[in-house]
Amino acid sequence: MKPGDWDEFWAAKSDDIFDQLNTLDSWSSIAWRVCLEQWLEKLRCFGRGASILECGAGSAVFSRFMSRYGFEATLLDRSESAIAYAEEKFKKEGMSGTFVLGDILSMPLADDSFDVVYSGGVLEFFEDPSIPIQAMAKKLKRGGVFAANIVPRKFSIQSLADIERTLAHSLTKMCWVPTSLIPAQYGVSRVGLARYIEGCRMAGLCSIEGKYVTPFPTLALPRSLQMKYTAWLRNHMVDWRAFNEAEWWWKRWVGIGLMIYGVKR
Repeated sequence: MKPGDWDEFWAAKSDDIFDQLNTLDSWSSIAWRVCLEQWLEKLRCFGRGASILECGAGSAVFSRFMSRYGFEATLLDRSESAIAYAEEKFKKEGMSGTFVLGDILSMPLADDSFDVVYSGGVLEFFEDPSIPIQAMAKKLKRGGVFAANIVPRKFSIQSLADIERTLAHSLTKMCWVPTSLIPAQYGVSRVGLARYIEGCRMAGLCSIEGKYVTPFPTLALPRSLQMKYTAWLRNHMVDWRAFNEAEWWWKRWVGIGLMIYGVKR
């Protein structure tokens, strides 16, 4: 998507996954909850008042969640609508943050300034992820943590689920409606995990971890079945998390997303 498209996307945004993190009544909210709790566990080494920079903040779910636990958030996005959306949500929840309009590759922020630099749903838009990773790592203090969630264009359990979703939507519309978790117009790359890890090494990070995550897909089901599926997912959040943390080789063919972690030397 082009920059102007993202402005339109965030200007029209009405639903908010953050509101569902307690009720967990959707696949997205459960996926976010598992992800956020895993990151919180990794970042507990930093005390209250630790600084976080979220790059490509969008709806700022990560920053809002971490702010609940005493982190001080700075949010960067190149979309004015996204920044306005995030600022509105912070204000609604009585949270404070710093909101910066800017691009990851030319951030108007001082180097060596943050304890944590995070991006979610951003790096997959770069054909050479080493470039944004290096830009983000520069903003980290020594010993700071680089963290990223990525949903690349790859084969996964979601690829099979998208067949079901396409059939379901096509039957509803009475015409062929190709449906994918990652719409083609988003321009998401097919860069693999190894290149993200190499990008972290090039950025001077150590203790690098890269894992395939998210073993359960989103489906298109009738409301009654969707509620049962969501309840099943809630009951298997422990299994979801265990999958995310495991080192099984076959995860590459199942996991929908990637989770990357590294420490600045």
